[in-house]
Amino acid sequence: MALFRFQGTALRLGDSRRVREGELYAFTGFPIGLVLGMHPVTHRGIVSAITPIVIPQISAGQLTPEMVKRLNEPYDIVQLDATAYTGNSVSPLYFPGTGVVVGVINKVL
Repeated sequence: MALFRFQGTALRLGDSRRVREGELYAFTGFPIGLVLGMHPVTHRGIVSAITPIVIPQISAGQLTPEMVKRLNEPYDIVQLDATAYTGNSVSPLYFPGTGVVVGVINKVL
């Protein structure tokens, strides 16, 4: 059973490598940790940046072997200019015209 449906059908998985800056995407979830109830809410936003994930450290002494490996093999993250609340974590990020999922909302601040 799919949690999210787009025009009556389950959302399909797409290729996140096809996402480009300036494109409009949507995500649907339960913002603010169900404070607003069990009704999903959809937000839209434009991709403002696609950047490799690197967590900065204050000094080289704080780097761990895992962090150094990530510097050599970073993965890209998509930054949106949309408001995402705590309850939006793990919401699908999809193209609103087709419902094709290209990512998952993560690291909501």
